[in-house]
Amino acid sequence: MFSQERRERLIASLKKDPVPVSEVFFETVAEVEGDMVMLDLDNRLPKESDEDKIVVNKNALSFIEIIKNIETNDLNKAIDLMEEVFALRDKYDSLRFQGVVA
Repeated sequence: MFSQERRERLIASLKKDPVPVSEVFFETVAEVEGDMVMLDLDNRLPKESDEDKIVVNKNALSFIEIIKNIETNDLNKAIDLMEEVFALRDKYDSLRFQGVVA
């Protein structure tokens, strides 16, 4: 999902100050969870949503662990977690707006 150049910029940003990238990551986690809630209220939540919820929560916890030991951890793993969550954001955002009249 991210180009190699983008990955390198994200890693550099995490090393310099992990807060801005972490804020974006956790805002995205919240956005996915919010979309899931809205889809559930409309009875449009897909069957695989239970597995997706697990992925989102697991990725959030794993991201925290990576950031807690940022000096010793492979930050590429943090970027991989971000990519997964961003893909789920796109999926659930699309599902939420599917069929909405503009």
